[in-house]
Amino acid sequence: MRPRILPGDRIEVRPRETIRLGDVIVFVRNESLVAHRVIKAGGVLVTAGDASRGATEDVERRDVLGVGDRVFRPGTPPFRPHSLTAALALRARIGLKYYFGIKR
Repeated sequence: MRPRILPGDRIEVRPRETIRLGDVIVFVRNESLVAHRVIKAGGVLVTAGDASRGATEDVERRDVLGVGDRVFRPGTPPFRPHSLTAALALRARIGLKYYFGIKR
């Protein structure tokens, strides 16, 4: 989730019925916790890590443990990870790669 969320940061996760574009959700994959940003919120959530260069992951709503409410980093005040701007930029970057063959 770099650059917004760094290794060692702690994410406070809360249950939420409504999941929105830009939310950071936490779910389990292969016995590990994963935090990804929602880039499309439909029946199935399409997610990607903020540093993704094209990989997305579909997540069923029933598999979501919760939504990141606040991020704690030593030496800084807690902040909210939700970002519509980050989701749209990520979706555009991934879309450009798929649809136009842009390599970065």
